[in-house]
Amino acid sequence: MRRLELGALDRYFKTTGPCRALDAGCGAGIFLAELVAVRRQVWAVGGDIAQPAVRLAMQTGVSRPAQFDVRRLPFADTSFDLVLSNDVIQHLGDEDALATLAEAARVLRPDGVLLLRTAARRGWLWKRHRDAPDYCQRNRTRMKRMLLEAGFEPRFVARVNWLPSILADLRGLFAPRPKGDVGLELNPDEPDWKARLLEVYWRWERRLVFGLRLRLPLGHTLVALARKG
Repeated sequence: MRRLELGALDRYFKTTGPCRALDAGCGAGIFLAELVAVRRQVWAVGGDIAQPAVRLAMQTGVSRPAQFDVRRLPFADTSFDLVLSNDVIQHLGDEDALATLAEAARVLRPDGVLLLRTAARRGWLWKRHRDAPDYCQRNRTRMKRMLLEAGFEPRFVARVNWLPSILADLRGLFAPRPKGDVGLELNPDEPDWKARLLEVYWRWERRLVFGLRLRLPLGHTLVALARKG
C-alpha cells in the first residue's frame, strides 16, 4: 500500500524544490520514513492522537512527532505543501471526517496536495460489512463528494488490493456478517512464498492502476489524491 501511494505521488505530485509535508495520524511513522527516504527534499512533520504512536514514531526516526487531534490541527494556515492521511478517517463518522478534510485544506498552501488512504466498502450481498461508530467505509463516489465539499479537486480516487479482497470476501460468505473494524489477520508463521507471491501481485496491480490507468471494481482499500482548489 505504501509503495502504491508513493506511485500516486510520483504521478500527480512532482516537486523540484523543498517540500513541507504533514502526516496527520502518522501512527508509528513508517510511511513518513519511506517518503523521506525516496524524496530527500521533503521536510516532514508527523503526529497522532495516541501517545504510544507518538513514542513509536520517535523510535522510527520521525523528527519531533506531536500529539494532536486531526480535526483540530495545531498549525497555521497554508503551512504545508503535502498532507498525508493513512487509515484515519475510516475511524470517523461523516461529520468528523469532513472536519478532518477541511483542516487538511486549511493547512495546505494553494494548489497543495492531500494523499489519503481509507477503508473501502467490504463484503457482498447479505454479508456486506456494517459500519460502526468508530469504523466507517466509503465508496469512490462518496469519497469524491467529501473531498469536493472540503475544498479539494480529486485527481485520483481508486479502489486497490483487488484480488486479496475478493478472496477475503469469499471466505466471509461462510462467516458471521462483520461489523466495525475487523482488523488485520497477521500470522508471524506465514510461509515466505505467500509474502513473495503477494509482492508480485501488488507490483502487477500498481502497473494496472498507474500504467494502464484502470479503475478496479473491487478492493478493501481506497486511495485518493486531491489538490486544494
